[in-house]
Amino acid sequence: MRLAVVCLLSSAAFGQLRSIQTEQHGDVMTATITAKVQRTFTKGSPFSGDMVVERVQIMGDGTRIARPRRIYKMRRDSQGRTRTEIWEAPYQPGESGGFTLTEIHDPMEGFYYVLDEQNRVTHRVLLATLPSKGPPTVASSKARPERSSESLGAMDIEGIHAEGTKTTITFPVGAADDDRPYIEIQESWYSPELKMVVRSRFSDLARDDTTKLINVSRAEPEGSGFKPPAGYTIVNEEGSFKVIVKRQ
Repeated sequence: MRLAVVCLLSSAAFGQLRSIQTEQHGDVMTATITAKVQRTFTKGSPFSGDMVVERVQIMGDGTRIARPRRIYKMRRDSQGRTRTEIWEAPYQPGESGGFTLTEIHDPMEGFYYVLDEQNRVTHRVLLATLPSKGPPTVASSKARPERSSESLGAMDIEGIHAEGTKTTITFPVGAADDDRPYIEIQESWYSPELKMVVRSRFSDLARDDTTKLINVSRAEPEGSGFKPPAGYTIVNEEGSFKVIVKRQ
């Protein structure tokens, strides 16, 4: 059995905020999806590509353990609709195959879909505007983290111009029941052309995760994949729901 780390992806990339938590039992993976989905549009920037997530766990003695990768096969058309096929490797090294979960974000029709291909079911979530944030909570000076940001300049990533930013967050003693300060480092490279982050890195004492977009094409994707398949039963969802995926 394996319980995966929750993966929360940027709304800038997918037009939504949602987490996917996975648990593997042999040839079956259970995905728990929690969606708070915004009706947003990123029009006029069609592309397809693979977003590769490499995850490394850092043990207390410094040992680095590579965790199963995820690959997000992404397509976005000129209308702002996206289709993402999320592929996750098996937990045990050397095992063949993997698990694929497909989601569709259609702001034109106002729905977010997750496909259960085993049972021919489409889980449908109504898109809505998220409520505006209230005033920020003021933390005590003892536990308030310090933030600093710096520009990493610009570079081409897969032929796409991107601008980099590095943010360092320092948490003081007592911020999270810790007995010493600790640091998080976040690096992100944003593409004005694609209107999304195309490369990022997150590191702290326990993790060193990288995300990068590869195999980029700016051609208009074929349009039939942005609708739920014909013949699938539609189930309306609110909050969290589960999808069973078999290894392929």
